[in-house]
Amino acid sequence: MNGMMRTLLASVAFALWSDPAALAQGAGTQQAMLRNGDIIFQTSRSGQSEAIALATGSPWTHVGVLFLEKEWLVLEAIGPVRTIPLERWIAQGEGGRYAVKRLDPQHGNLSSEALSAMRQSGKGFLGRPYDDLFLWDDERIYCSELVWKIYAEGAGIRLCAPASLREFSLEHPVVERTMKQRYGTAIPWDEPVVAPSSLFDCPMLVTVPATR
Repeated sequence: MNGMMRTLLASVAFALWSDPAALAQGAGTQQAMLRNGDIIFQTSRSGQSEAIALATGSPWTHVGVLFLEKEWLVLEAIGPVRTIPLERWIAQGEGGRYAVKRLDPQHGNLSSEALSAMRQSGKGFLGRPYDDLFLWDDERIYCSELVWKIYAEGAGIRLCAPASLREFSLEHPVVERTMKQRYGTAIPWDEPVVAPSSLFDCPMLVTVPATR
């Protein structure tokens, strides 16, 4: 792990882990405040996480959508699209750190009809294979694309404008190596991409308190 990635993770650790007692209390408080459709972020332990963090300048490299069934579940694209219990999802991330965002009331509220449609949209993606080329079709799908499309298709809400691949910071050797492994010389520079960081920074979303 290089210096920039360590700095990104250290900044999160300092902000979110400086008070262990508050952390333990805050985690339970936050989960009591969760709502269907909330968007949850973590730092993935996957092999591509460092390259994503370097390309986006953000420690948040994986994202999913929360829905309450008998327990809180996270709908995510991490291999095939799946649902996973929240506590297991938290444990799979770096250091158990996570952040939760939801639609700012200034931009509307998710009605029961919209949430139902979002669930149905998500179910339509279940089992879809992971897209490690980050293409914008529906044959394969990556994590932030899944979240974006669930909101767009289910609730008619476009959380942020997709950026072209060339707009990310791609000069670092780790990023260059990852892209060469994925694309060879046929890099789709103008492919629309939504990164986890784009969703995290979306002005239509606000942070749910007691993120850890």
